[in-house]
Amino acid sequence: MSVLRDARATTAVGALVACLLLLGACGKDGNAAPPDDTSAAAGDAGGGGDVAEPCDLTEPNVVAEVFGGTVDGGEKAFSNFCSYEMRGTTVEAVSVYRYGDRHTWSGLRSLFKEQRGPLQDVPGVGKEAFNPGDVGDEEILVVAGDVVFSVAVMGDKSRTAGPKVTELARRIADSLR
Repeated sequence: MSVLRDARATTAVGALVACLLLLGACGKDGNAAPPDDTSAAAGDAGGGGDVAEPCDLTEPNVVAEVFGGTVDGGEKAFSNFCSYEMRGTTVEAVSVYRYGDRHTWSGLRSLFKEQRGPLQDVPGVGKEAFNPGDVGDEEILVVAGDVVFSVAVMGDKSRTAGPKVTELARRIADSLR
């Protein structure tokens, strides 16, 4: 039951963030704002690789290597996240969200602080990273290169997956340099 509640809360926050990002992309007249020429192109210095979809951030074999066990059935893509159902480990699923580019970071940080409690900064992962207050180290949001993403687990039976969440986030962030 708690896995379903955790997944619904994470999905609800993701949907809210997507709506806010869409609203932020509009100019004052309601039309799409012109692109920001100050952002680095993907792959340029300060950029961050070519990551169009959440499932482009990592591979099932990397998730399995970090969490142990196997990914059951491969990756399952959704609109803004990729889910990896796990077998033979202490977590039921690992989700990787792609929130947008680095320009969304401060707004996301404020939203998470307001909606999900005090944030715990996590040094050494990407340019910046934090754990939301409501789930602690079972979720991490990261800005690395030009990408804002998160890694979260559902159904952590042992309550020991936090370091693995951080390790997967670190590997993803390192690949975005």
